[in-house]
Amino acid sequence: MSNGENEMKSLTGRKIVILILILLCAQTLPKALPEKDEFKIVHFSLDIEIIPEEHGLKGEAKLRLRSGINGLKSFDFHLRPSLRVNSVKDENDNALVFSQNKVERIFPNSETSLVRVSLDQELSEGETVEIVASYDGIFYMPSDFDPKERRYNRAFSSVTREAAWLRPVQLWYPYIADKSMPLTIRAKVPSDWTVITNGELESTTEENGKKIFVFQEGEISSLDIFLFAASYISKSKTIGDFYITAYFFPHHRDFLDPYIEKTEEILSFYTQKFGAPDAEKFNIIEIGMSYGTGTGAPFGYGISSHLINLDFPLIPHEIAHLWWGETVSYNLGEDTWLHEGLATFSDYCYRFEKAPDKKAKREVLFGLLNKAIPVGNPKTLSILEGGAKHAEGFLVYERAAFVVHTLKHILGEDLFLKALRSYIEAFRSKKADTADFIRIVNSVFQKDLNWFFDYYLRGGRLPRYRVKSINIGGKVRGTLYQENVPKNFIMPVTLEFLTNKRSFRREVEVKGSKKKFYYDLEKGEVVSRVTIDPDFDVLGVSDILEDRWEARSLRLEAAEEKNFRQLESLLFSLSKKNPDNVHILHEVGQFYFAQQKWDKGIEIYKKIMSFEPDDFTFIALANIAAAYELMGDKKMQRLYLEKALAKGSSMYSIVRSLMDKLEKLKDIT
Repeated sequence: MSNGENEMKSLTGRKIVILILILLCAQTLPKALPEKDEFKIVHFSLDIEIIPEEHGLKGEAKLRLRSGINGLKSFDFHLRPSLRVNSVKDENDNALVFSQNKVERIFPNSETSLVRVSLDQELSEGETVEIVASYDGIFYMPSDFDPKERRYNRAFSSVTREAAWLRPVQLWYPYIADKSMPLTIRAKVPSDWTVITNGELESTTEENGKKIFVFQEGEISSLDIFLFAASYISKSKTIGDFYITAYFFPHHRDFLDPYIEKTEEILSFYTQKFGAPDAEKFNIIEIGMSYGTGTGAPFGYGISSHLINLDFPLIPHEIAHLWWGETVSYNLGEDTWLHEGLATFSDYCYRFEKAPDKKAKREVLFGLLNKAIPVGNPKTLSILEGGAKHAEGFLVYERAAFVVHTLKHILGEDLFLKALRSYIEAFRSKKADTADFIRIVNSVFQKDLNWFFDYYLRGGRLPRYRVKSINIGGKVRGTLYQENVPKNFIMPVTLEFLTNKRSFRREVEVKGSKKKFYYDLEKGEVVSRVTIDPDFDVLGVSDILEDRWEARSLRLEAAEEKNFRQLESLLFSLSKKNPDNVHILHEVGQFYFAQQKWDKGIEIYKKIMSFEPDDFTFIALANIAAAYELMGDKKMQRLYLEKALAKGSSMYSIVRSLMDKLEKLKDIT
């Protein structure tokens, strides 16, 4: 062996020894410690006064802080800018230096100010200090018309003369992110008002013509403090495992019992599906109509006045937040879809279960699919980005819900419910993020479904399905095409074959762009039609959704073209192909209205109402009212406006518009 070879061998040996030493050292190095929490909130006491006639809110917040580090000099909290901090003092009544400046919103629909408080002395780790912050101001969100957005603004939190509804994301109290603490709330309100908030009611007293309610909560997240107040009547019942109380305005007295019974029915349905929630007491609370829809809370749900009727709109969604948002805590930002998507899925799951027949069940799911995919299946933001954009809210509600629905299709009912129950048990009273949810699903399914979540959560265009088939040699042969997906994307898709003798179904598992199939037929049997995904199991585009988009396109084309007969023929062809689809019928009705063929349009909308669709009955009634308005028949216009408003809808801008029209007709008899 040459000297050069010996040197090379020696050098290689030294490298190996050095590498081994590095690896050994790396294994013995201490792991990085988690970053220390700057401080904990030992106790949070909130003393507020609601002044309805001034839309006013006064508050005094006492925070006992324990430093988690050496050298704590200051701390921050967020507050709505219309609430001005007047003073900040320590436990010795020493005034502390603070600043309050408007900053970028930390939550959608929430103006934000940052309050920075400088401590008199630096705190060492473990030291405590009590801070008292006093603030007051107008806490009112007007529900006025925005001409730029062409819609009425919703009052997400507000103090009005009729009621107060205060939600944490509108920053009505000093908010410090990601904290958990014991809570005392002392609320002063008019003498005929009642307060519903977090915790157990400890006392109620009178003082100078005002009523004071005191509540205590053992431990609560800093993003979970809600308060509702108004002149309520109430009723309570123990039903099954739940103690349910309804708080309504006096004119809705007759709805107390029906809402308690419907709430118990929905709670029981979800409990059977998902397991028990972290609550036995549950409140139903009426709030001002300018909120527009409903809102969940740790102790129940609030619902806008105009939505209280015997169709019970919205409440399945809000009740579902007892599981998705309360039992598993809210996590905002890119994880918003977890609580809003799962609540929307639960809502549609309940509606599907209660739908009276197969046609109605299909309409429930198609209604969700129609909201989940915009016209033309364009590229969109990811579901993880959708929570930050109001215009993209469908991503974290309807699209996320259909992702969950498709996941159920892949896992099967039993494994799917096992995954949801496992998720709840693993994160009961804790926050979960998207990665946590995916990990639970993969563990239960015992297969890697990362490809599924990577595709559906990350944005872009959704799958498009097409089928081509021929009858040949006593068989039906064909290809199922799956567009806009990566090569590793796998989906079991049901095909329904209609023949001259029968209909039958087969499942085709398609990986990547396409999958061929062939099936034996009976003697003399011929396939005349193949329907893709007839039960709407998959979040994707197939013929029926494209038919709905084509109907819309034809209706819009009719506003510019004069070839009405040809367009009418094409529209009726689509309607005949999909006879029970109310969305296509809606386009036909609009087509006739555009030509001022009012009677034909009204006939179409009455046909829609005969199907009794949840969402579309209100739309049909509103459109009939609009037709009578254009015909100059104010009496019939008023009749259908009243019917539409009695039905109710979460489409707040349309509701407000109808109310404005009805107000102008109040003298018509």
